[in-house]
Amino acid sequence: MARLNPKFIARYLKAMFDKEANKTVPYAKALKEAQEFVEKLSPIGVLKYSEELTTVCKTHCADLIKYGVVEHTGSDGHKLEERLREAGTFTGEVGETLLSGRTGAEDFVISMIVDGTQMKEQRKNLFNPAFKVCGVEVKDHHKLKNIAVINYAESYKKK
Repeated sequence: MARLNPKFIARYLKAMFDKEANKTVPYAKALKEAQEFVEKLSPIGVLKYSEELTTVCKTHCADLIKYGVVEHTGSDGHKLEERLREAGTFTGEVGETLLSGRTGAEDFVISMIVDGTQMKEQRKNLFNPAFKVCGVEVKDHHKLKNIAVINYAESYKKK
């Protein structure tokens, strides 16, 4: 929905901002900034689910849970591109989003769009028109509630 209808998402974010009692808190500012960003977007295609990318997500998510960290580098020192190459081949750009502590699908997506980080990598990944496929894995975590790993690519094929 976010990629297909950014104007709808902008209205949704505006409604969230309007409900925020204190418009000066960082979250309210991040909502407003996200709304203004999304309003300028044109629709792009939906991301197609990739079982192959999901397999890579599952492996990294299990690693993150086992070692109690939320980071892009695995316990073996491998980053996303290395993990993808071990299991298959990709073309074009790739990206990865890591999230934790969310309460459902809507919360995950809104947190990627509002993305309070300075570089806005989660938002860039979600709205990157080069990305055509994605995989996702969400697992319970004893301290963080859950961890989600989302991998994106232009294309990806299993070995």
